[in-house]
Amino acid sequence: MNVLFLNKILKYIPISFIALFSAFSCTKVVEVDIPEREAKAVVYCLFKQEDTMRVRLTKSKGILDDNEYKIENAKLYLLKNNVYIDTLHYEDSLYVSNVTTEINLDYQIICEIPGMGVVHASDKIPDLPVITETEISEVSINPNNSVYVNYSNFNRQLKFTLLDTPGKDSFYEIYLAIQYYDSISQQNVLVYISKKTNDPIIENEDILRYYPQTYVFSDELFKDASADISIYYKSVPYPVNVGNLNPGDTYSLVIVARSISEDYYRFRKKLFQHLYYQDNDVWDGVGAPVQMYTNIDGGYGIFAGYSEVHKVFYTGIKE
Repeated sequence: MNVLFLNKILKYIPISFIALFSAFSCTKVVEVDIPEREAKAVVYCLFKQEDTMRVRLTKSKGILDDNEYKIENAKLYLLKNNVYIDTLHYEDSLYVSNVTTEINLDYQIICEIPGMGVVHASDKIPDLPVITETEISEVSINPNNSVYVNYSNFNRQLKFTLLDTPGKDSFYEIYLAIQYYDSISQQNVLVYISKKTNDPIIENEDILRYYPQTYVFSDELFKDASADISIYYKSVPYPVNVGNLNPGDTYSLVIVARSISEDYYRFRKKLFQHLYYQDNDVWDGVGAPVQMYTNIDGGYGIFAGYSEVHKVFYTGIKE
């Protein structure tokens, strides 16, 4: 091949392709030795009022390991106000208690794990949240109002008042849901509703960039003993894929409000980041690893309490 003919070929090859070819031709495989860490117990238990505790107990694993290592031979003891009340039994991959929980009592879990020692944690269930007023209005959202509220079909605004206890730090979690009776399963079902918000109390938490399914927030910006919260949702709230909700069926829209412990609050905020970065890829960019919050002494995970109420703000019939 003569030089003139080669120059003609190169004339029609994009410079970007040549650069890309050069980059790949100069790559070198580098093996990274990732040190193995000693496995620790991972405890997961979020517990609410008037319910029994269910604890998932597994072993920690390497970053490239997709397996789950269940711990099935541990002894789990439950204490209330530092007094033993129950030994949990293993059932369907969970350790389950026979004791019903109560509000404003200290609960402690102690896990004795063969070959891994003892891990423990403690938390309590806060007072029930109180929502006093709700108001629905038709709105036209200005896309410039907030970077996170930018969909014109979110055309209803829900406002509600959340009471607070002055003089102490309080934490909350809220989401909107459709509630209906499933005639097939014969159970009441809750399904999340898509929502947006530009409420300053929630925006102050810096969580909206992670598109969380629920909103957690503190009472830092509350005035006096209450706060007015606003959320936008769609005028046709029920998704087309809601199972066994047929034309003519009655449904309710509810605010699911939780009073949560500080441990619950800190864990949930880190979880939003963790889930968001898991969904990213090479085109969107890969976020830095998120160090998850834990309150487990001697291990990882979360043991945290919350109280929950459902406040109906709309009742309708599917057309």
